[in-house]
Amino acid sequence: MNVLTKFLLLGWLACLPLMADNLKPVADGPAGQRAFDELAQYYAGKSTSDTATALADLNGPDPVKAQAAGQYFLALFEQTLADEKNGRTEWKEIPVWGGGSENKARTLRGTIAHAFGDSANSNDAFPAMLWLIHTEPVEESIEQGAKVLPRLYGSAADAELDRIITQPHPSEAVLLLALDTISRRRLGDESGKIAALGHSYRGAVREACRAALADMGQPPLTDQPVVEFPPRMVELLKRNGERLLSPAPDQGIWIDGEGRNAAVHGWLMDDGLVQVRALDYFAREKSYLKIFSKFHTGTLEETADAMIAQRAELTRLLAAPEGKKEEIEKLRGGLSLNGSLSAQFEPSFISLPEITVSYWLWQKGDTGRCQRMLAPCYAMTQDDRWIDLASRDYLGNVYFQRMVRAYCTDEDDVEALGYAQHLVKPIFDGFAQQDVAKELAAQLGRDDNQGLSLPVFPVWMALQLTMSREEQIAYLGKRLRLLHTEQMTQPGDVSYSSQVPYSFAALYCINPYLELKRMGLTGRDLEALAPYTTDQDFMQTYSYARDFAPGRTLHRVSWAVRQLVNEAAGSELLAKNENGTVVFKTKPEGSVVDELKAWSQAQPPRPDWMKYYQTPVAVAICAGLLYLWLRFPPKAKPPRMSLVGKFRQWRRSRPR
Repeated sequence: MNVLTKFLLLGWLACLPLMADNLKPVADGPAGQRAFDELAQYYAGKSTSDTATALADLNGPDPVKAQAAGQYFLALFEQTLADEKNGRTEWKEIPVWGGGSENKARTLRGTIAHAFGDSANSNDAFPAMLWLIHTEPVEESIEQGAKVLPRLYGSAADAELDRIITQPHPSEAVLLLALDTISRRRLGDESGKIAALGHSYRGAVREACRAALADMGQPPLTDQPVVEFPPRMVELLKRNGERLLSPAPDQGIWIDGEGRNAAVHGWLMDDGLVQVRALDYFAREKSYLKIFSKFHTGTLEETADAMIAQRAELTRLLAAPEGKKEEIEKLRGGLSLNGSLSAQFEPSFISLPEITVSYWLWQKGDTGRCQRMLAPCYAMTQDDRWIDLASRDYLGNVYFQRMVRAYCTDEDDVEALGYAQHLVKPIFDGFAQQDVAKELAAQLGRDDNQGLSLPVFPVWMALQLTMSREEQIAYLGKRLRLLHTEQMTQPGDVSYSSQVPYSFAALYCINPYLELKRMGLTGRDLEALAPYTTDQDFMQTYSYARDFAPGRTLHRVSWAVRQLVNEAAGSELLAKNENGTVVFKTKPEGSVVDELKAWSQAQPPRPDWMKYYQTPVAVAICAGLLYLWLRFPPKAKPPRMSLVGKFRQWRRSRPR
């Protein structure tokens, strides 16, 4: 799995879609239904993928079978892409550090595309080939689809070749195959379009255009500068402008310098008496205390020129045969938030500062410098669309992490809601954590979240005197969403029962999870806790593999309830699915609430003494015992002494 795939898929497990019960085939007709049913069997492990027969029919002499096979392959490709998102298959984390995630539907589609690209040679394969070239998101499968095009003939194939070079395809591999096919077929009317493509920012495409024109006996290319700002670049900059949450000031001052333990390059937003607020080129708006900071006025252009030089040096080192790893890591780390630690999770062809600075240059009208910054980034990719996907995920991760911090650490629901509402915009469609942002935005917008708070310890002790045991469980269960504990080690996880005070706003408030544990829950008590096993609300608690990695996992109320139930039951009564929902382990298809209630009602009743636990009677008894202990303190008894001790005491008491 390449770096881009890891980058795009990282954290996907935190935002899996809910399983849908009434899914239908994506493609209409018998081919769509066949693909839908066979894939269901494959996902369940009841059959294996066998496309050899379909390929034989596709390339065979029977036109009816060939047409049906072509429709079948198209239906397979469309359905597997839909199954990545509709819940029919799960994204599973690869158990290797930095391994990313994998999906059964995507893996199968790659296998089918490889066989299709190697063998398909019938014109009935044209629709499936077009789908792979123009819709498939994975570059390896796109290349497999492009391999079919040179084996297809006719007006439709020639029209597609014309389309690929006239509206330059984003994939370099597709462009190169199209140019090679045009030159071998001697399509002379395409020479003018090849000449126009010969000024691409991709060096391999320019060389292929020169070779194609020479093979076709056409005049060579004239020496002209690389075309500035292709339409795809303009579209990228417009989309990045929509993604940036904080706009740059119209008459802003660019500052460079050192904040506390970090370099700062960005726009000066506010210069106060005590602190400075800046929008840095990592798209973060932060405040810096002046006593710990040192800034000086710079220019956006100087920063851009330095970044252009860094990219040129990085391109040279990556192309060098010796591969100077340390120098490459240093250059990449210079444009990453946490140096080489965070750079390992990011694509090498573009960085977040290049995304923000190029947009600010374009916004100021400095198109020449903007083009010089972006063109090498495009040239380093195999597909132009990767730049847009990387931009979406870079900025999405920045705002997602700030949303999590605002919600969990700062306990600022208003700020967290602002970030969540920004991430749910269509411009972030496809971002791995977008579904989490949608859920949090819906949760923070509900009325039942208003006025909910955790009591301090004295107030909770008083409340206990007025509540039954079931009411106490319900009270604490409802407030589990306010639980916030910090992850203390990495790698590691959070401990829900942490007693560390977790906010200045509620320094001595109770930990609802810990209070539930202190109640000594029994099997019969779990009936009152059962409704919260389906509570998918996010708690103010998150975990991560490493703090310099982009992924963050927000924990749900049902996860904490699962731990409480299993501990009280003394066995793993509840299990957590890969999509984050809690189920009854022995009956995962049933209602977890009903199953847990039935199990709880079958347990022996609570001991009689628990009727008086944390009740006014218990408090009165404790108060009476304390009064007696203070009023009639026990008499002190002489300490017990061993024979050796008595001998030593006798020796000390002898007259000398």
